[in-house]
Amino acid sequence: MTQLELDPQSRSHTLREMYWNGEHDRFRESRVVVGSGDQSLVGKARDFETLLEETPAAVQEVDLLAGVSLIAPADGSSIDQGEYDGHYTPGHANILRMGLTGIRDRAVEKLATEADPQRTDFLEATSIAYGAASRFAHKHAVHARQLASEATNAERRQELASIAAACRELVAGAPQSFHAGLQMMWFTFMFGARGSIGRFDQWMYPLYRADMDAGRMTQERAQELLENYFVKLNYFAGNNDSLRNIALAGQTPEGEDASNELTRMCLLAGGRLMLPEPKLNVRFFAGSPRELLELSCRLTCKGLSNPAYFNDEVAIPGLLALGIPIEDARDYCNDGCSELIIGGKSTIRFRNFDSLPMLNETVQRGARGAFENFPDVMADYQERLEAEVPQEHGQKRAVTFPYFAASLDDCLETASTTGVRYSIWGS
Repeated sequence: MTQLELDPQSRSHTLREMYWNGEHDRFRESRVVVGSGDQSLVGKARDFETLLEETPAAVQEVDLLAGVSLIAPADGSSIDQGEYDGHYTPGHANILRMGLTGIRDRAVEKLATEADPQRTDFLEATSIAYGAASRFAHKHAVHARQLASEATNAERRQELASIAAACRELVAGAPQSFHAGLQMMWFTFMFGARGSIGRFDQWMYPLYRADMDAGRMTQERAQELLENYFVKLNYFAGNNDSLRNIALAGQTPEGEDASNELTRMCLLAGGRLMLPEPKLNVRFFAGSPRELLELSCRLTCKGLSNPAYFNDEVAIPGLLALGIPIEDARDYCNDGCSELIIGGKSTIRFRNFDSLPMLNETVQRGARGAFENFPDVMADYQERLEAEVPQEHGQKRAVTFPYFAASLDDCLETASTTGVRYSIWGS
């Protein structure tokens, strides 16, 4: 039987206690930060750069991931980093695949042949934002290396050296290790990706698998790193309406079973830690393994408020009806309110309507004897609901926060804040 209890002697238990005791709060610093005053995308990128420069490097005791929180602009600050909505995921797949320097270099490459002022603004802003993020990673690499040189405990000295190495990977290019991939995910969270995370087990699995196949990491250390990341996702969650959703399993774009070893590790981490974040969401289809359902149900039986269960056999046809190609429809995840999104490829717009009057109309019609059976009641109500359901994509939302805009398909290639591939209605 899989162990779903947290070992009291483990690092994960210590990190959870540190979180419960609010030890991360002491790294939360608020001060007045003066922005550029420039309303262009370049100005917003400069403000992002300023915030990263103002934030000191930090590594908590016991922690295996560098960084805690950016400086919080106090009243009187004039920082404007642009708009990014946590209801849709950043382009984590692109950030992990290309790395900070890869996205920066692609923007610089496109800038060399671009004459349009708006697209030039986008590309210059991308170069500034990703250059700043790379320097932020370097600052943490230097800090971790300094802490390692001062550490008296040999084990902790090696851990700090590993943190420094993971940060250096992000400066050099795309992450090549599971540790560096998690560090990238965490830095992106710190930068403002406080909402939906998306298909974590799909985007991170290649890094995990490469480490395991090369013998660079044990499964126990990988689980420990994962649980470290999960604990940190609870920092500064506020009222707990945080949208920090991870989608697991389901199908690959080719229609194969997408569950993998990292899927199981995420469920184990959630079941052991029993923390509010991240919220786990498991996708099922006809080809999902029975073991996945059994483990998910064990978390439910333990009293965890998640995972949520998603049915691919319903969700994917709904996305196809919007004209989304099958490969992208199979790649869906969900936002914090459970609307379907295409991770890193879509924004979302909300259309709220009150369904109660429609229900009242059906009830009133039933009182006049219009229905012979309950299916007729439901058919009438469904017809009224369907009249309110949009049959097209929502208008694309502009993402004006340069770091996040450049990560989304296909904003960087079109050099546009509204270049994202899809926009989906949520109700």
